[in-house]
Amino acid sequence: MKILNEENKNLWMDFERKTENLPPQYSLRWKEAIESSYKNCKGCYYFYQDDKSIKSIFPFFLIESKIFGNRLISQPFLDFGGSFGE
Repeated sequence: MKILNEENKNLWMDFERKTENLPPQYSLRWKEAIESSYKNCKGCYYFYQDDKSIKSIFPFFLIESKIFGNRLISQPFLDFGGSFGE
């Protein structure tokens, strides 16, 4: 497992381009939209890489709340989430 960062961001974007029927909430655009809309949400995206390409992605968000405490969830504001890929 590796965490998404600026150095490997292109791998994630390649995975998005090559994957048919990728739900929008697994894209980097979704991550950027959530982070810019909700200042208490920070995307923590992980992936599994085999050889030189990504096989599975695991998006999480750290949600910071003074009332409910901090928590890590798969997809904020959606009914489903989890990993995507092989």
